[in-house]
Amino acid sequence: MGAFSTNALYRGALIWNRPGFMIGPGFTLWKRLHIYGPHIALESSREDSFQFKIGARYYDDGKPMFSLGKGQETYRQGRADSLEAYIAGMYSFGKRKNFGVGVHFAKEVLEYKGLYARLMLKAPILPFTGLHWHLAVAEQSHNHYLYGHGAVSGLAHMDVKLITVIPFVPWDGMIMSSLNYSRVVQDHNRQASLVYDRPDNFQYSIRAFWNVL
Repeated sequence: MGAFSTNALYRGALIWNRPGFMIGPGFTLWKRLHIYGPHIALESSREDSFQFKIGARYYDDGKPMFSLGKGQETYRQGRADSLEAYIAGMYSFGKRKNFGVGVHFAKEVLEYKGLYARLMLKAPILPFTGLHWHLAVAEQSHNHYLYGHGAVSGLAHMDVKLITVIPFVPWDGMIMSSLNYSRVVQDHNRQASLVYDRPDNFQYSIRAFWNVL
């Protein structure tokens, strides 16, 4: 897999404000178990109307594997590494199951021990292109970890994503691009010490995958 992004965002928080990219392998075992870097997940068949996923994700807010352009770490970095376990479900319906509603629940187990949840909606707007909307709530410990001093519990962030998938790529590949508007929600969180000057952000990313086995 190779991935390029104009910046690094995590749940509304701007982590790195320079373009960057990464390359690396991923593994899918038995068509259900996926291992991509610090993320491991076990999921049901993507052809099912009800789709379930359980997994764990390790996170740190360092700079990208390869940073494009001059940049340096600032007050936006410095968060302790975290490990989150999660369970998620999505009900997909309509033609080709392009409409969907889902929920995601997570518990951090390494650093701040906070709970996080988000509502997810998706709908098609063009062939191979869909609109995704997320609204998240979290405990104060989660919001304090991401947004800094002054953050409060409750609403955390809102994302609107325009996602395009090109499944017909030579050599058994696929390309996925995403244009994302991300907003930290609640005045206290928007004024918190790690996001107060950039509570609203845009991001463009593109990822390419090829099967080699």
